[in-house]
Amino acid sequence: MIALYGDPDRDLLRNSSGTVWSCRHLGDSGVMVVDAKEISAVVAMVPHPTHTLGEDWRGWMFVVEKPGLDVAEMGGQMQDFEEDDNGEIGDEE
Repeated sequence: MIALYGDPDRDLLRNSSGTVWSCRHLGDSGVMVVDAKEISAVVAMVPHPTHTLGEDWRGWMFVVEKPGLDVAEMGGQMQDFEEDDNGEIGDEE
């Protein structure tokens, strides 16, 4: 299931040199089911902080690509898993 958003705010997009995509959700008509194989990217839509930007930004969301991936990669130790002869997955030793 995905949620669709409208066009980005043109002024903010232009003033940010194309880096801040701020959009509004399309409501119930913007929710749809798609084949998972059709998804090419995962993004998060984060609400603008109205306590600093003002009430004019209530309901506006900005795009954050791959939320958490950069932090996960900085997390340090990576653990590899390997399938054993019985098809079970366990820690690689």
